[in-house]
Amino acid sequence: MAIFSKGKLEQLEFEERVHKRHTILIVDDEDANLVAMSSVLQDNYHLLVAQGGHEALDIVKQMDNPESISLVISDQRMPSMTGVMLFQELAVLIPKTVRIIVTGYIDVEAIIDSVNKAHIYRFILKPFERAELLRIITKAIETYEVQQQRDDYLQNLEAQVAENTQQLEERKEELDRAYKSLEALRQTDHLTKLNSRWFLLNHLEADLVVCLKRHLEWNHSDKSQPLLDADMAFFIIDIDHFTQVNEKYGDNAGDQVLMQIRSILVQVFRESDFLVRWNEEELLVVARFIDRTEAVKLAEQLRQAFEHHDFNIPDQKTFHKTCSIGFACFPFERIRPQAVTWMQLIDISSACLNAAKNTQDNAWIGAHCRDNAQLDDVFHSFMEDPGKLVEQQVIALETSIDAKTQIKWIAE
Repeated sequence: MAIFSKGKLEQLEFEERVHKRHTILIVDDEDANLVAMSSVLQDNYHLLVAQGGHEALDIVKQMDNPESISLVISDQRMPSMTGVMLFQELAVLIPKTVRIIVTGYIDVEAIIDSVNKAHIYRFILKPFERAELLRIITKAIETYEVQQQRDDYLQNLEAQVAENTQQLEERKEELDRAYKSLEALRQTDHLTKLNSRWFLLNHLEADLVVCLKRHLEWNHSDKSQPLLDADMAFFIIDIDHFTQVNEKYGDNAGDQVLMQIRSILVQVFRESDFLVRWNEEELLVVARFIDRTEAVKLAEQLRQAFEHHDFNIPDQKTFHKTCSIGFACFPFERIRPQAVTWMQLIDISSACLNAAKNTQDNAWIGAHCRDNAQLDDVFHSFMEDPGKLVEQQVIALETSIDAKTQIKWIAE
């Protein structure tokens, strides 16, 4: 006796969505049992009935939302398909639905089979009392609701975790982008578009390690082969009389000059060299992996490029400026390559720069330690009295200044 239809199934699903009542599927091959069971439950639940396991499976498979079935009550002993066999099938189709077996026999093997295979909630023995049946059904529905609440909670929790994870990922991406932007800002001087001190500190160390390694290896060899392209030349550059630029050409003229410096430097140095804004008006260039004999040529090329550059200031005529340059090469002592650090080398270059500025405009001075120098602490000795080390031929000077002109290491 088939007493369900597609139309009724759709109506029941609609009513359940509206009233949120539970749906129970009753399965029994005897009409009397279906009628008796239905009379007990019909006032409180939507009912679907089937006269066998196959019919019950058809009902479930035809439903758009079979998960809406809260409870299935099935007789155990039915033709062609037992209750246990039915529940094994339903455990796949609607795994969350509570399952109850009704039997008129105390069948221990069936009970064990049901628990192990079909995962039943309870056994109900025939004949059953109305009140007891309602009590068991009520508890079963409560169990289903608790499970649904738990599943909804877990689903919501998973959704929330997924949403939070997504938000964290998006936030991380935002922070990564912000960090990269900050790093770019930190590594580039906004006015001159030259590299910043931060850039130099983050990129120079690896080059210095390579440089030291090559010199140490060369010192432990027979030195029969020349050491080529293993030096780092440090140039400190200062614009002559820079403070007068604003006085002569108006406010912000100094910034306009600084903004044009990069175009001069790229004429002389390679793209792989480090071009750095070191101080307010001082620039630092590190020529990477060259032969130290090239430093003189680079210093002169830079002096001339600066001297001949046309500086353009809005609403002003083109004018020219000169610069002073001090330089030294790393390692300062080739025989003892670790004796002077790169920061100390910058101090030596700065001392040479100051000597050039003290002596005359538009000039450069470079210093290097002679290979046969015999001095324990050449750096501090140089900083105390560079002229003395030059006289003692510990330090050799290279300069664009005429040999007849006395180098002024200390400003007058």
